[in-house]
Amino acid sequence: MDPPESTSRDLTPKPIVALEESVVNRIAAGEIIIRPANAIKELLENSIDAGATSVKITVKDGGAKMLQIQDNGSGIRKADLGILCERFTTSKIRKFDDLSSLRTYGFRGEALASISHIAHLTIATKTRSEGVGWKAQYSDGKLVPLKPGGSPDPQACAGNDGTMITVEDMFYNVPQRRKALQSASEEYRKILDVVTRYAIHNQGVALSCKKAGSPSPDVNTLATANVLETIGRLYSETLRKELMHLEFTDKKLGFKVEGYFSTANYNAKKAITMIFINNRLVECSPLRKSLEITYLSILPKGSFPFIYISLEISPDRVDPNVHPNKKEVHFLDQDEIVERICDKLNVFLAGSNSSRSYSVQTILPMATPDDKMPSSSRADPSQSKSSKSAKVLPQKLVRTDHRSRTLQSMLRRATGTNGDDMTPRETNSEDPLDLQTPVLSSNSSSQAPQSTIHPVKVEESRCLLASIRDLKQEIKSKTDNDLENLIKHHTFVGVVDTQKGYSCIQHETQLYLVYHFSFCEELFYQLGVRQFGSFDRIQLKPAVSVHKLVTLAVESEPSEYLDKIGRSNAVKKICERLNSSAEMLDEYFSFQIDTASGDLVTLPILLPEHVPNMEKLPLFLVRIAVECNWTNEMACFSSFLRELAFFYAPSGLPLACLSDGQINAAEADEKEQLQQLIFPAMKKYLAPPSNLRDDIKTVTTLPELYKVFERSVFPFAMLHALPLALSHAN
Repeated sequence: MDPPESTSRDLTPKPIVALEESVVNRIAAGEIIIRPANAIKELLENSIDAGATSVKITVKDGGAKMLQIQDNGSGIRKADLGILCERFTTSKIRKFDDLSSLRTYGFRGEALASISHIAHLTIATKTRSEGVGWKAQYSDGKLVPLKPGGSPDPQACAGNDGTMITVEDMFYNVPQRRKALQSASEEYRKILDVVTRYAIHNQGVALSCKKAGSPSPDVNTLATANVLETIGRLYSETLRKELMHLEFTDKKLGFKVEGYFSTANYNAKKAITMIFINNRLVECSPLRKSLEITYLSILPKGSFPFIYISLEISPDRVDPNVHPNKKEVHFLDQDEIVERICDKLNVFLAGSNSSRSYSVQTILPMATPDDKMPSSSRADPSQSKSSKSAKVLPQKLVRTDHRSRTLQSMLRRATGTNGDDMTPRETNSEDPLDLQTPVLSSNSSSQAPQSTIHPVKVEESRCLLASIRDLKQEIKSKTDNDLENLIKHHTFVGVVDTQKGYSCIQHETQLYLVYHFSFCEELFYQLGVRQFGSFDRIQLKPAVSVHKLVTLAVESEPSEYLDKIGRSNAVKKICERLNSSAEMLDEYFSFQIDTASGDLVTLPILLPEHVPNMEKLPLFLVRIAVECNWTNEMACFSSFLRELAFFYAPSGLPLACLSDGQINAAEADEKEQLQQLIFPAMKKYLAPPSNLRDDIKTVTTLPELYKVFERSVFPFAMLHALPLALSHAN
């Protein structure tokens, strides 16, 4: 047998050649312009360097299709348009030593050149000294005709003072980079983040940013606003009120610091850190990490601060030329300067930590026997006398104690004599509540597992759309104040019927029967308005086919109309509607459809830890395509959020297709969701409109129950009031 041939290698050295200029330029452009947000940053800095006081940005398809930035700056001379997009052409410096006194954002002359190598670039500009404006188009750094067959020279045009730059089809000639871009909505978020940071730092410059075709901008600031006012406008008034101003100068190390830092009372789910060094937005990792570590000792675990800091250092001590897109800088005495800033911040935070604000709830503890009372309590006879005089009659007692038990905690299925036997006994089918006899004993409270219910936190988005502001105002104007007071101060008693949608709550001495389907739907609608544009996501793994879900819903719907137009045709039209609106649904509602595969990838989270009934998903897809108003912005948002609320709200279980065990498990899960999540969220976030008055009824009162049960344990009396509640439900 012949031995295997060895793999031969060609060891002949390959010749070294100089790359073509077009290849070099395209590689360099990819280092400077990584994504649309980088292009916006470079163009925005050019506008500010040109003395602009107003900058307007328009974005299409996350910037991949089109970016447009218009300013009222100094403009560009016609004589300079010929070399404007060539590499290393700039008006900022003349020699290398000028870097030591640099006061502008740009200095290398690569931004416009890089953009022209990976996109179609059009510039219209007018200086104040010229009577007309000039328009030019560029490709690979050179002037090209505005129209095929025309002259490449700039053409005269009408225009305002300043410059308008339009970037189209970014990365059209770099397919790998274009594929690497994230979704249009995510790229747009990155652009908004850049614009927001520059808006906060640059007082005297009015910035706006919007999507192409949108009637109102998503970021819109005033030239007359100060830093605090801009932060309040772009983030929230809550954050603005919790910011402290830090400013100091260190002559020894040669730097000056000014910034706004959140106090100990503010915490967020993620850190927001903005660092400007000599007015340049940078990522100074040593400074950022040190500042965030300073907060660790005063913020709860999992909470993060807001940091905006502007650091001015003598230009001759800073090297801005250490990164292709200038996002990093090096400066002398870096460790000492970082330590000095953190020490100063630590002193400020210590002062704010001494006066923290807490959300508190008054708790009325159970009576404590005298022999178990703390000595300090027994030693104050006046305090004892006061507490005795404030004693509440049992028929007037309101259940506000955090250890008070709900009905579900008192009801358990009877078991056999063996404690391990968990098979439920047969019950009387005529019992309308299907409740087992409650087990009450002298120590049942101490043995029952207790859990304190805390309403989850739902952050309000900083959406500036006029239509969303109008929807919020509409909710506020329709709020029934008396009903709101009842909901915010109620005590949850228990779920009466998951199928019919009834629960019992107590407010003061009244027992109410609530049609919770309606209240839940209104709650989820208002939570949708509250979080518009910044929903967290439920990731569907695996993703599900929209076509299959819609087909399932359409095929199961008895309809002569569908038979007439053809069910397959109806499915096609519904899917086309959803696909055509996919970008908007993803950006505003975190409702992501992969238009390439036709799969539903994510759903929005309206209430943390709550997952909707996925059995309703096929119908939901059909309803949003058919019922939503897609022609008017405000009506579209409102109708979609209404359908989303209907999808998320409990609405009974499909009993016909479930086994007894599945029904029991599903009902138990729904009751737990209502008690632990939904009703606590109602107390905190629901502003009920007056039309919900029809969905809440008074069942009885504590004085009435006391006449019958006298000194019986209160929850026991409430339990016996449930048949009365059920009769109201029927």
